[in-house]
Amino acid sequence: MWIDASDVACVKGGLRVVQQREGMHARLLAERIKQLGGECRREVPQDVQEKALRSLGDRAKGDAAKVLEFVKANGDAENALAPIYEIAARLGHDPETQSLLRTIAQDERSTIEFMNEACKLLNG
Repeated sequence: MWIDASDVACVKGGLRVVQQREGMHARLLAERIKQLGGECRREVPQDVQEKALRSLGDRAKGDAAKVLEFVKANGDAENALAPIYEIAARLGHDPETQSLLRTIAQDERSTIEFMNEACKLLNG
């Protein structure tokens, strides 16, 4: 896990917040899907999980490189969050789920902002 491999206190602290938010998002979405009569059947493929854990848990790769990778992939909040807002926009018939997704997107924006700030701090 990245938190365990982190060698920068400010990154470690931010990652703890991100970790808690992501868990909360998963629980909220799973609960809402059940309320709507569905079930959660989608999981991240094992090979994708293992690759991510190897990369993020790699102690030889420092926090500067890890946040830089994140920012390169997700640093533009508008582009990164567009799919969430697009799904929410299609849910006009379900304002509860619509608001849930929009609020989760706000949390995700905070994560992206944190990572962008950490990247500037660590990479100049």
